Amino acid sequence: MTQTQLERKREQFWDTAPAFEGRLEVWQALRLACDSNDGQLAHAILASAGATVPSLRIVDGVYDDHGACYTIPQYCLSEPTNLISD
Repeated sequence: MTQTQLERKREQFWDTAPAFEGRLEVWQALRLACDSNDGQLAHAILASAGATVPSLRIVDGVYDDHGACYTIPQYCLSEPTNLISD
């Protein structure tokens, strides 16, 4: 997979995930938190949206204050080590 393909796949996930379940504002907060390189800022973003990360690992699931679970794929959370040059 190339960097361009990865970026497209991420965009596709973020564009379609809110349509299936959960609240839009939580999805938006999740995207901001996942794009952040600052753990404290990511935590503050999620807390402001009423979301919690019980395991302290976003990949394990995030829950909103209504109990809905939000699952983020690993490819949205980190760069693969085996990307192919574009």
